[in-house]
Amino acid sequence: MKRLVLIAVIIALAAGAAIAEEVPVWVSAGLKLGHIFGKGGGFTWGVEASVVGWVADQRVPLGLVCDYDFCHGRERLHLGLEGCWTAFGADVGPTWSLGKDSTSVGLTVTPFLSLAIPILYYSETYYAQRSVPELGCYLKLPVPANHAANHMFDWSND
Repeated sequence: MKRLVLIAVIIALAAGAAIAEEVPVWVSAGLKLGHIFGKGGGFTWGVEASVVGWVADQRVPLGLVCDYDFCHGRERLHLGLEGCWTAFGADVGPTWSLGKDSTSVGLTVTPFLSLAIPILYYSETYYAQRSVPELGCYLKLPVPANHAANHMFDWSND
């Protein structure tokens, strides 16, 4: 539970800083479902939340992402920097794999294809001795977090 509170605090701080700047900001949270391949793999599930703001004249959304997932008695915490262009994007950042007897730290690279809901992803986590591939989807709902995001797609002539 402490980890989930930490995740919420990190995302809230990032969102607060961006909202104060009146950059269009979107917050999305939801469920992560996937399959980890290889030794110790199998079905994995968890939660993911991201805060994304538009910079460079609203052409390039960039943000922070955090997910926490479970697979066969191991838990993983991932923090990443996220960017996308049209429906394609990627996030990169550290992942902590937390087991009863050991903790491993790796670097995760996750390219994704956004079909609104769902978002399809493939990730590869690189640990010191091995890499761990994963394939799945996120079921997340984007919500505008500030006034600038609410009016980002307002094409009315009013």
